[in-house]
Amino acid sequence: PIGSPGGAGVSNYDVNFCQQHTRIGTWNVRTMAQAGKIETAIKEMERLNLKVLGVSEMRWPGASYCDIGDHRIYYSGVPSKYEHGVGIIIHKLVAQNVSNFVPVNERLMLVQVNANPVNVNIIQVYAPTSDYSETEIDNFYAQVNKVVQSIPKKEVRIILGDFNAKIGKGRSGNHVGPHGLGERNDNGDKLCTFAGENDLIIMNTFFELPPRRLYTWTSPQNGKDGKLIRNQIDYI
Repeated sequence: PIGSPGGAGVSNYDVNFCQQHTRIGTWNVRTMAQAGKIETAIKEMERLNLKVLGVSEMRWPGASYCDIGDHRIYYSGVPSKYEHGVGIIIHKLVAQNVSNFVPVNERLMLVQVNANPVNVNIIQVYAPTSDYSETEIDNFYAQVNKVVQSIPKKEVRIILGDFNAKIGKGRSGNHVGPHGLGERNDNGDKLCTFAGENDLIIMNTFFELPPRRLYTWTSPQNGKDGKLIRNQIDYI
């Protein structure tokens, strides 16, 4: 993963599109509403050989798509405001097979891809932090669940993004592997429940990696002991 103080890292894994391996990732970029940020993200995609990159905190107003070079950018944000927002950047080799784009709101979007042997559905999310009320967080998961339930059971569902949740270390049922990081928090409980109810697995937790490869978020301020505060809050 890559990252910077106050920023988040890229989580990436390989999936199969049309019988070809396609690497996908997710990244909280803090904002794309600055000159050169989208170009930087695309360069990182090329460096990491990503064909699909889900973006949290896109901060582009409205919902639409545009093309930059060999990539198509789908985005869903707040109308007329540069806040929150999600996006999915897709290389043209995959974008040419996109059949549908559903911008739900500034925290949730769906891109559907025609693939062989089954279609692939990519859902990008940006979950509320623990500073939000439990009702607001529950409403977010209800919206995500509604999108997931709308997808035919036989099709592939990939949900990725900044869940602002700490899963923690240790296996939990069949949907959480043993290689998480730290201790689970309340938002982590909600994410685990959501994954279990929808027969999803949290891929990050099934790969044994050194801690430096697990962190996806670094606090801009050190803890009381002077040490960096790092967490794993982005998942696929």
